[in-house]
This record gives sequence, structure tokens and C-alpha cells, in this order.
Amino acid sequence: MNKHILQFLREYFSFSEKEKKGMLVLAGILFCLLGIRISIPYWYRTDALNLVEENQAQILDFIVSAPEPAGNSISSSRQQTVLPLRLHRFNPNNEDSLGLLELGFRPYQVRSVMRYRHKGGQFRELSDLQRMYFMNDSFFEALKPWVDLPEKETRVPPSKEAFKQTQFDLNAVDSVELVSIRGIGAYTASRVIRYRNWLGGFVSMEQLSEIKGLKTEQIDTLRKYGLLQSGTPRQLAINRTTESELQEHPYIRYKAAIIVRYRQQHGPYHSPEDLKKCGVLSDSLVRKLMPYIDWKE
Repeated sequence: MNKHILQFLREYFSFSEKEKKGMLVLAGILFCLLGIRISIPYWYRTDALNLVEENQAQILDFIVSAPEPAGNSISSSRQQTVLPLRLHRFNPNNEDSLGLLELGFRPYQVRSVMRYRHKGGQFRELSDLQRMYFMNDSFFEALKPWVDLPEKETRVPPSKEAFKQTQFDLNAVDSVELVSIRGIGAYTASRVIRYRNWLGGFVSMEQLSEIKGLKTEQIDTLRKYGLLQSGTPRQLAINRTTESELQEHPYIRYKAAIIVRYRQQHGPYHSPEDLKKCGVLSDSLVRKLMPYIDWKE
């Protein structure tokens, strides 16, 4: 009985010399393919994106020989922080995404900077960059010698007493002038300018009440000292603008998809009445939008 079992096992579970060699070759090929699959991501990943995710020790090894700007040096205590990866002078107001990544910014930090700039924010001095929510002390100290911004804004705002004798153009005033008015702080000034840029310019004093976070007395103060003297606001080409661009305007937002779809199905818009036909814009909202619409096809 045992003989029959052994014979059966030999017949069905044994391999010839050719089969053994074939299996070895096949295993070698599989191991080579596995090695290539594992190494592909490392071949195509750029230095900046690759090194941003490395640990602190690897970052320090990479930048230890990087050149330093004239008159600045990185102290030994500073070398204990996570330093930039490819040191170069930069201005956070115009540095592109890749440049920020090369300096050691993480992708979510780059998005925050770009979003801040898109909404009208400006970095006027070093402390503005330091106030970004993701900026810790060690990273800021490492970047500081390379930032092309002054330590402190040199412009001296007019005194409150002197400024009260005049009025300002809401579409041209900057935050320095706004904070010189009693009752208008830096937070309020930033919200006014951000909303102005979001709209494309104010066309009515009533729009001040649309700004979230403003108190009634602050709105009254802005109306008292504010004027609307600048030209036409930024126009939206309603018959050419893409859905994503339309979404950027505060009066449209999520309605953009329906506006574009109706335009594609029924042809270009020529009047406010045409715009109402899309079904998502009320009469009052269309009236508010009119100064911002360009009807050209």
C-alpha cells in the first residue's frame, strides 16, 4: 500500500530537470519585475517632492552644503530645525508652487499661501509670513534670511485726527489707511479688502453689510468716511467664462453649473431677462450682478 502511495506522489508531484530550470528562470523574472515596480516611483519623483517627505536628518544632510546669502549664516542651534531644502531668495507674493516646495513648504502649506494670495492677501513684511497658521518658529527662522521682504513696513500711516478730515475711495484704499480710522482694526480691514477683491470692486455702500464679521458701528464708520470713485468693477464674461471661474464670484458660487448648462443648451445670454430664465437667480440677485456682467459673446 505504501509503495503505491509513494509511486503516486512521485508521478504527480515530481519535476523533471527541464521543469526545475524553467521554474528557476520564471522566479528570477518575477523578482526582477518586482524590483522594477518598487523602484519606479523613486526614479520619477522630483528632488523637491522627494525630499520634502524625508525625515529631519536626511534634510539636514541635503542642505548642509547649500550656499548662504551674503551677511547671513545658519547657527548651530538653527540646524536642529527642519530647514529649507533648496535655499534661494524669494518673495512670497510671487513665488510659484514649485519654488515653495523646493524651499521646504509642504503641499498643504503651498495651497494656503496660494489661497491667501488669490483672495487679495499680500505679504508686506516678514511678520505677515510669520502669521500664517502653519508657520512655526523653527521653520520661520530658517526661512527668514532668504525672504525678500522688509523686517517692518516702512510706511507710516496717517494719524487718526488727520485722516478724519478726508474721505477715502473704498475701491483703492489699503489696509494701512483703513486701520487708521477709529474702530477699524487689522482684522476688519483685511475682511473689507478681501471681499472687495472677491467681488471685483464695490459698486454700492450697501455691499458693506454683506461682509461677514463686521459690526453695525463699523459699517456706519466705513460709510461715513468712504467714497466710491474708481471706475467699473471687474467684469465677468457671462457667455465665455467657465464654470470654475463663475464659482469664484460671491453672487454666483454653486449656481455656476446651472448657468453654464443653460447657456450651452439655449445659447448666449443677452440681457438680465435671459439670465433670469436659468431659474437659479432671483430678481434681486440679478440686479446686484448687473454691474459685473459683460454680455459680449
